[in-house]
Amino acid sequence: MGGRTCPHIYLCYYFPVETGPDALSRSLIRFKYGISPDTGIWIECALAALKRLPRGTMILRALHHDERDPGIECTSLDALGREIALVCDGIYCPTLLGKRQVTVPFRDLHSKRLRVDELKGVYYIRGTVAADRILLIDDIVTTGTTVAAILKVLNAAWPKAKFLVFSLAKASPKRFH
Repeated sequence: MGGRTCPHIYLCYYFPVETGPDALSRSLIRFKYGISPDTGIWIECALAALKRLPRGTMILRALHHDERDPGIECTSLDALGREIALVCDGIYCPTLLGKRQVTVPFRDLHSKRLRVDELKGVYYIRGTVAADRILLIDDIVTTGTTVAAILKVLNAAWPKAKFLVFSLAKASPKRFH
């Protein structure tokens, strides 16, 4: 983002499932797939963490690796975005962020460098909306590469906006050095 820092709020650390399944990781996967009651519980916790979000904040969500056209399906991140907008009097824009192509998931790449290369030039903005504050939501942040690629595009479109990233979980620093 050109040297700008962006606050990141997350609810907890997690260890990727491949390091050994645990209850938290399994619950996060159930959220990703929209399975109850996990989806509702994570949304409740997210709303509690974001209750002081400024009115009128524009809310966008990260796209899954296999998505290009958001808004066609209703994902658990869409449910989270809608609930945040409703409770915090924000504006959820599920189709504003797009991807030029489907990307390889991080788990199938063997380095952060490969992930950076994979995401170069992939994201774009699909239209214009005035925004002073933008909240980018994601379910899990592993290395931050996806978030950084999206924020680069958002910063170019809204250079004076204030950005905030929210995720349910962030990879434990003990796992990724």
